[in-house]
Amino acid sequence: MEAAIIFGFISFAKPPDGLSGAGIHVHLLDTTYADAPSVKLAQQDMHGDQVMMTKRGIGYRLPEVHLSNHRQYEVWVHVDMDLSGDITAGDYLSTQAHILPAISGKIQVPIRVERI
Repeated sequence: MEAAIIFGFISFAKPPDGLSGAGIHVHLLDTTYADAPSVKLAQQDMHGDQVMMTKRGIGYRLPEVHLSNHRQYEVWVHVDMDLSGDITAGDYLSTQAHILPAISGKIQVPIRVERI
């Protein structure tokens, strides 16, 4: 089975003034079991010069993964404005579920984040 390539753009409900001091963390999670913590399967971290805002948002591409038909997957984003590593006031989070189909090939997942 061919691996899945998950990519897309992160857009902001209201863009911040600057992102040069922020860290962006994009996670692919296995959320199959509602009564257990999700399992991180892939992650992309961007900081400083790696964070490039375009008209469409900030592009991301997760490492290739193999997805199973018997699992549920979700993409989750944390824009860490103060680089604390924790979710704090002023950070941005994806607040909608972005559930992925268990297919191979390219999967485009647009993510919208909101300030908390």
